[in-house]
Amino acid sequence: MVVIDHDSGQPYYAQLVAGLKREISQGILQADDQLPSVREMAKQHLLNPNTVSKAYK
Repeated sequence: MVVIDHDSGQPYYAQLVAGLKREISQGILQADDQLPSVREMAKQHLLNPNTVSKAYK
């Protein structure tokens, strides 16, 4: 699961992108896996949906 450090100086969207890339490289996420919706991911990580949308793009 992607971990967002709210105390880090790194932007949230960059942390989300890095976390997803890490999960892909570790084989946790596969090519046919579906990511949670923008709203669900935002709710899980206490983020603004626009931040998650930016990371997904």
